Amino acid sequence: MTAALAMPATSGYNFEGSRIENYLGFVSAEVVLGMGFFRGIGADFADFFGTESQGLGRKLLEAKTAVFTKLRKDVWALGGNAIIGIDLDYTMFGNSLVGVIASGTAVIIERQD
Repeated sequence: MTAALAMPATSGYNFEGSRIENYLGFVSAEVVLGMGFFRGIGADFADFFGTESQGLGRKLLEAKTAVFTKLRKDVWALGGNAIIGIDLDYTMFGNSLVGVIASGTAVIIERQD
């Protein structure tokens, strides 16, 4: 499973020095994380004063990391070794939940040496 976590991924549609051998299809993964009461209040203050919310930024990074891990594991389970055409979307559910959705195309690539 370690290979899945190191799997190459791009928002583009190819990898320099590699050839796509097979397209395995569309894949997506979703993660929703609670921010907690105090992070929500901190985000509200940051919004009010026009500053960056450190707590919300950390939570978004945590959600992004989790969704990419999930997406790579799903691609690995399909027999893929790379992901192309990645799109990442964020959404807020009220003031306390953040959702991240990652989607792309699972592929099998081969290095061209």
